[in-house]
Amino acid sequence: MIYFQNQFNQTMKILIVVHTFLPKFLAGTEIYTYELTQALKKRNLEVRILYTNPLGQAYSLKKLVFNKIVCYEVQKDIRKVYHFKESYQDERVENFFLDVLADYKPDLIHYQHLMFLSTNMVRIALKRNICQVISVHDFWLQCLTHKRITTDNELCVNPTIKKCAKCQSHLINRYLSLESTSKPFLLTTIDKTKYKIKRSADYYFKRQELMKEITDRIDEFKDILRMVDAVTYPTKFLQKELFLWQLKGKRNIISTDGIQDEYFKNFKKIKSKKIRFGFIGSIVPAKGLIILVQAWEKLNNKKAILKIYGNFLDDPDYAKKITKIINQCNNIELMGTFDQDKIADAFKQLDVLIVPSTWYENAPLVIRDAFLAQIPVIGTDLGGISELIINNKNGLLFNNENVDDLYDKISYLIDHPKEITRMGKNCPKQKNMTENAEEMELLYWSLLKEKNKS
Repeated sequence: MIYFQNQFNQTMKILIVVHTFLPKFLAGTEIYTYELTQALKKRNLEVRILYTNPLGQAYSLKKLVFNKIVCYEVQKDIRKVYHFKESYQDERVENFFLDVLADYKPDLIHYQHLMFLSTNMVRIALKRNICQVISVHDFWLQCLTHKRITTDNELCVNPTIKKCAKCQSHLINRYLSLESTSKPFLLTTIDKTKYKIKRSADYYFKRQELMKEITDRIDEFKDILRMVDAVTYPTKFLQKELFLWQLKGKRNIISTDGIQDEYFKNFKKIKSKKIRFGFIGSIVPAKGLIILVQAWEKLNNKKAILKIYGNFLDDPDYAKKITKIINQCNNIELMGTFDQDKIADAFKQLDVLIVPSTWYENAPLVIRDAFLAQIPVIGTDLGGISELIINNKNGLLFNNENVDDLYDKISYLIDHPKEITRMGKNCPKQKNMTENAEEMELLYWSLLKEKNKS
């Protein structure tokens, strides 16, 4: 482990800002934020976290400790957000941010996600000459739903403001049909009194007004990205897609997220007579499990078994469709869910991972975990998945939503089991959290040095 010389004769104080956090919210960005924080603390840096509980009650700020990390939790209720602009700017959150800055006085702020917070936080820190870094983890800066999946549940290949307006219109109309107590955030980002419903086949609201709202949002994100000292992206694909919309900073860095490799120490697979394929993820449409089970339904091969890890309560209607197909299949095991620290135990029971996602995943953690275990991956030829998987080297790529192509790839590995071993040996080394923290600290010190000179 390398430690950098402290040129300022003080402990660097870092504030990490993220939209939501553990233990209430457990997803990729939250897990990464937690693990990066712990790795930075091991390097003798002082790190605190600011996040929101977006399903809280009245606005409030609470200081607490989670697993020895000092945290600031902003309570707010996103179900009571009615204006589009409030989905990315919130004056009350800004006031809490000022309280945190006064209490902590950080040297550097690292934003992992600004959803539920406020873009004006960047302006506030800029006025105080505080170094700032933004890490982009998804398409939220560009896409209202952050996944580039339309409200018609289709992949948005070439996004435009006009297409965004159509999605937003659909969201608004769904919003108006809901009870006031059940309006989720994405459906509460518009002032419903401002638009009059038009009963048409396409969509109901004034398209030009919606397009202006969305254009203003994009322009705001362009501004704040230029204000911070550096912007990091986990993949070339995500950077390229955002650059097409001029969503870029003055200093742009490709930086793969580190992953926790401690769970894989002394890793050894459990032997099996059957070839074990696996799915690990959320049981929701964007993860594409239905494509996999449809391919498996055609297989009917006694040499292989499919193990599905995931929560069938994530989307009950979608789960019913999948269960109906599973009931007609042979050799499928439903494995349920597991805690993150048990991830290696799941991979001990697999020979091949399948990632059939139908959206532009950026840098799926599950693929990188598979590579740690030297397990090849069959994945969709899409987005960051195809950046991680080198076809016929560490896995196989299949055409998006193409059941027959996925069936062919699975069949090939069943018929050529030595290929699984060969591809597993070709799985690349993964950046761990220790290396990621070292890389981030080097970036932090270089930015502070530049700021100190100016």
